[in-house]
Amino acid sequence: MLEHPSIAEAATFGIPDKIYGEEVVSLVKLKAGTSPGEEELLAHCRARVNKEMVPKTILVVEEIPKSDRGKVAKQQLLDLYYSRTI
Repeated sequence: MLEHPSIAEAATFGIPDKIYGEEVVSLVKLKAGTSPGEEELLAHCRARVNKEMVPKTILVVEEIPKSDRGKVAKQQLLDLYYSRTI
């Protein structure tokens, strides 16, 4: 994901899926002045990773949530994802 020229930061994680057990989701922070569409980002992923690893959904966010130590905050990622999709 970070190889795409418009992506400043990205976090990819799994959410529960009734059929496959887990579904891949990515949250991305874009570089200033860029606006790639979800399909462009998905095509970028399809060209670089196995189909099982391509996110089902890519959401653009203003910030990737991090802990006080600068690590990606998984629970906040999940909360942000669910607040934007439900």
